[in-house]
Amino acid sequence: MCLILPCVFMFTGCNKEVDNVSLRVTNGEEVFFANNITTKAGSVYNLLVELDEKYDEFYFEGNESQYGFYITSICGIEERTFDGGTQFWAFYVDGEYASVGISSQKLYSGIEIEFRYETFEF
Repeated sequence: MCLILPCVFMFTGCNKEVDNVSLRVTNGEEVFFANNITTKAGSVYNLLVELDEKYDEFYFEGNESQYGFYITSICGIEERTFDGGTQFWAFYVDGEYASVGISSQKLYSGIEIEFRYETFEF
């Protein structure tokens, strides 16, 4: 019985509604998508899936890696490599560069999520 109870509590907590979740997709100046929502998504990845299904103007692509889901395109703007650098989607939580990937980042009330299209030069 001791093993069953912790599992029940883990699964029932997954559907908790979280309000005031802010998502912005920018290149620093231009905003491609912005929304404040209430969700039961649980993680940033699940939130993106939910938004992809709900809004025609929001869509994303990527692939699974050993570190979780890696985003290669948001709203049709693709990661690209050029001679001397790369442009990619950086992931921020509450204004700070995220310390975990989108598959692992849990949602909480008031969280501010931003994906910024940034350039890294070699």
